Order: sequence, then structure tokens, then C-alpha cells
Amino acid sequence: MDELLPCPFCGSDDVVVDPYPPQWMALCECGAATNECDSASAAAAAWNRRAPTANAPADPALLALAKMGAMVLGW
Repeated sequence: MDELLPCPFCGSDDVVVDPYPPQWMALCECGAATNECDSASAAAAAWNRRAPTANAPADPALLALAKMGAMVLGW
């Protein structure tokens, strides 16, 4: 499986790929997630396609939106 890039919304490195049988998803503690994928490596690849370059700052509006969503969902 590919190494996961930081979250494109909050910048966190706390991103995991978890099974949601029979699918897999990559998710961050802020609530950002990929769609369901057929394998762990496909979920990691989908996550990494969304992440910005390492030097790109997180958009403050997206960060605020992600945090609000996580609060609403109780994450």
C-alpha cells in the first residue's frame, strides 16, 4: 500500500485506511474521507490523488468546513 499524504483539508498526518466490508476507505480525524474502494491500495491511491503538494497551505475555509462537519457527526 502507498504511504498516505497529509489531509488536504486540515493538514493532519493522522490518516488511515480502514476496511468497511466489503470496501475500503481512507479517512482523516477531521472527517475527510475517500469514496469506498475495492482494496486498501486503491483507497490509498484515491486519497493521495486528492492531497495537495507538501508546501501548499490548507485553505482556511475548507479547514473550517471540515471541522464543522466533524463536530456535527460527532467525530
